[in-house]
Amino acid sequence: LAGMASYGNALLLDGVDTRDPEGGSAWTFFNHNLIEADQVSATVAR
Repeated sequence: LAGMASYGNALLLDGVDTRDPEGGSAWTFFNHNLIEADQVSATVAR
């Protein structure tokens, strides 16, 4: 977000980071229909 690389975004499932620790890409692939709610948060550094 705001010019940040894609590996700077977190994909959390029940609070657990599911990204590949080395590459930062999505590590797990799941059925998106299983998600009941989502939350997007951002910070702005100046």
